[in-house]
Amino acid sequence: MTDHGNDGEPDLWANTGNLPPVPPVPPTNPGSERPAWLIPGAIALGIGALAALAIFLIIKSGDDDTISTDASTTTTTAPGTTVAPETTVASETTIAPETTVTPPTTIASETTIAPETTVTPETTAPPTSAAPTTSPPTGTAPAAPGTALVAGTVYDIVHACTTSPVPGYQVTSYVAVADFGPLVIEQGIDEGNAFGLYSEAGIPIDTGEYTDLGDDGFAMLAFEGGGSFEVAANPSGISPVECASLGTVRLSDPAAPQFGYTHGIVDLCSTNAPFRALGYLSEGGTIGIVDNGDGTAQVTFDSANLFSATDPAAAITAGERLQIDGEVTGSTIEGDTTQTISIDLDDTTQRSCSDSENP
Repeated sequence: MTDHGNDGEPDLWANTGNLPPVPPVPPTNPGSERPAWLIPGAIALGIGALAALAIFLIIKSGDDDTISTDASTTTTTAPGTTVAPETTVASETTIAPETTVTPPTTIASETTIAPETTVTPETTAPPTSAAPTTSPPTGTAPAAPGTALVAGTVYDIVHACTTSPVPGYQVTSYVAVADFGPLVIEQGIDEGNAFGLYSEAGIPIDTGEYTDLGDDGFAMLAFEGGGSFEVAANPSGISPVECASLGTVRLSDPAAPQFGYTHGIVDLCSTNAPFRALGYLSEGGTIGIVDNGDGTAQVTFDSANLFSATDPAAAITAGERLQIDGEVTGSTIEGDTTQTISIDLDDTTQRSCSDSENP
């Protein structure tokens, strides 16, 4: 390197940069002379500025990349920031199932207390209406021995007999005679349970309020025409016989003739030429017989359960007793029916029929 100046001055170009040494330019005009180091310095500054600019651009490019990366990372928050599942509270905020309180608030079934408040069955008291159920007064006077007391009228008992309609059931019939026909006051015992029955001229009448009067017989109420009246029988001194001694009427199903129901003939009237008879039955009812003169008879039967049953040509078997067999067809509360009928009676021990009794 060439020295400029004294040896005591500092060496301005001694390894101050990477540029090669530039020889000094000879001086020209004084005052217009530029320092010899100005051009290389300017070049160095320009290069430095370019380098700085390049570095700045590189750094900025790096920053842009970083920022874009960060922005993409931070701003692309669709999965995280899309809060539709979290903010869409349709299922949580739509509280129709929870707020619709129709089942709890519709208290029609709980508040409609019509079945509890409608006390018609309790206040309507037809069963307690005393008209048909007035029981006999306490200490009712029984009928006198050997008589029947019907609605305050005394009738003599003229006949008494017993019948067994079916095994285990027995009916004892007490017959009193009125102008319009026989009155039949009966005591039924079915497996130990006693009750009363009553009929007028073969027509059964509803009864209830049976009372056992001990040695003085028994009493009951008979219901007719919306009212009631007392009926009593005192069989003291009367010995019942078997109703079969006068006659019986047996009914059975043609398909099962071994099972039947027997009525006793408790009273019988008859006429001759031709033979005609009218029998009054236990438990209410009548049997009418008219001889056809050809070995057959027209038979009519009525009871509380079978009405207007007839056989126009039942077979007659003559003998010591009159036997008539046939089939009668009549009505029941369930419809028409046909029953086998067998009549056995003593046609020699009868009273004459009155004008009101027509077989």
